[in-house]
Amino acid sequence: MQWTWVQSGAHAGDDAAQGAAAREAVHEGNRTGRGHRRAGKVDQAVSFLSAQIARQTTDNETSSSLYLVLGEMLFEAGRVDQANAAFEALLKLNGIKTDPITTEDQRELAAMIFEKMIALFKESGRIEDAKSVINRARIVFGEDDQFSGRALISLFRETNQRPDALREVRSLRSRFPQDTSLLRLEAQLLNEVGKVGEAVALIEAENARIGNKDDLENAMAYFSNQIFVTSLYVEAKRGKLALASAKKALLLAKGNEQELTAKFSLATAAHEAHDYSTSESTLREVLAKSPRNPVALNNLGYFLADRGVRLDEAFILISDALKIDPMNPNYLDSLGWVNFKRGNLADAEINLMEAIRVDKSSGTTHEHLGDVFSQNGKLAQALGAWKTAISLLWHPTDINRIKSKIATAEKKK
Repeated sequence: MQWTWVQSGAHAGDDAAQGAAAREAVHEGNRTGRGHRRAGKVDQAVSFLSAQIARQTTDNETSSSLYLVLGEMLFEAGRVDQANAAFEALLKLNGIKTDPITTEDQRELAAMIFEKMIALFKESGRIEDAKSVINRARIVFGEDDQFSGRALISLFRETNQRPDALREVRSLRSRFPQDTSLLRLEAQLLNEVGKVGEAVALIEAENARIGNKDDLENAMAYFSNQIFVTSLYVEAKRGKLALASAKKALLLAKGNEQELTAKFSLATAAHEAHDYSTSESTLREVLAKSPRNPVALNNLGYFLADRGVRLDEAFILISDALKIDPMNPNYLDSLGWVNFKRGNLADAEINLMEAIRVDKSSGTTHEHLGDVFSQNGKLAQALGAWKTAISLLWHPTDINRIKSKIATAEKKK
């Protein structure tokens, strides 16, 4: 959903007509500006939105919404400095400079805009500028706020500086020792630097700290941690350990929701362990009870496609998942992958490009797109997609596989 700074109604004291006019100004700015952008007329879009902003001499909320639309549009067009200027104008308009913020509304807006500015600089390779925004956020939000620390961890992680990310998360945990999400983030980073044993030990130590498993809240924590351990083993490609962990989680499951979660975890772990019979039968068991479960439909279809078996059935399963959740990037990736396996390269490219449009962070999707480009003879585009995949993935098996593809493609140039 497109975020706007205009609330669902007018400010207290404003009449309904003013509120409606404000919303209409934002709607028109969004619709017309993006129409110009889609037609490739970025300058016209900028001029139109700038004129709309100039008309709002007293309405800060409408101006804020229009600045946001302008900044996002310039971001999409790759105009980094202009987009940053629009975001800076939005911050200034709302009294957010370098002093500590004073209201929750300011914090909400500042967090959203700082996230966009960090992403803007990161995607354009201006990492030091992204760090500057994070440092600014540290001042604005104060040391008792986790925003800047988490933003720096994400930046390090997304730019293949995982040891630095690990150091930063440990620093953050020292200040927020009760935050279990930071504990899991540390475990994920340990896993990503090749220390799955240490990662699992961290979660097991947390289980030991929890204590009595019979308490309902503690039982939920134990179950959640066991699912998390399974995911660590899956990501580390330790299939047998993942399968054993998933079976433990299934024994801990209480109620339909936990049982369903455990079965999805079991199916994924079994696939990683090459126990395809268990993986498939588990998902078919879910679908027998819930034929329209999109996760089960997608996962079964993807696992079949990944193995290169029953591709027509896989296509139907994934298509049915997308009918339920049409913009899910994982399902779009799955559809692209099964279309690739079926030889439908044009459709595969469309599916994968759409998946990346929705979520640029999946190394697997970028690798799949590189495979499609390569099969189509688009070697330069394949190399670009594969190099992006390497920057997003971390396991040596994945990195080496993609490097082999790159080497083979470069020989053909």
